[in-house]
Amino acid sequence: MKVCARIAVAVLLCLAACNEDAEGTAHDHPTDAEVAEFEGCPDTIPSFALGMSTASKDGSIQAALLQASPAPPARFFNDWQIAFKTADDAPAADVVLQRARAFMPVHGHYGTPDPRLTQHGADPSVFDVDKLNLFMRGPWQVILMLSTPQTGPTELIFEVCVEE
Repeated sequence: MKVCARIAVAVLLCLAACNEDAEGTAHDHPTDAEVAEFEGCPDTIPSFALGMSTASKDGSIQAALLQASPAPPARFFNDWQIAFKTADDAPAADVVLQRARAFMPVHGHYGTPDPRLTQHGADPSVFDVDKLNLFMRGPWQVILMLSTPQTGPTELIFEVCVEE
């Protein structure tokens, strides 16, 4: 009986490993349950558009989506370019983007790995957020954790829907 249990565990581990891509993320293909369960995103999710923006809770810092590939967002890796501005609409050249995370609130999980962040040398208020992993259809939050000397640590959240 112990041999059968070990073989079963080995087969399950093998199957799990075969379902990972080169980046080490599972979920290459939606399960039948994921396909059957998706009924669209809530009406509270804003329509996706380049130029869409979000602001910190106190309104002192804003972020605008300059570029996105693909647009609208799709399952798996997405690349965004985001510009930060102050409340008076000036570029936030002193912003430090510490982390970006994709979070799916309806399931309570993050998209992993975290995306790669690159600040533009020519415009320090602009950042590339590459390999943002939105691996399931449905509503996602893209949480930007940042700070400036004026605001200190703060978060901004973009809400998007992945339909494809």
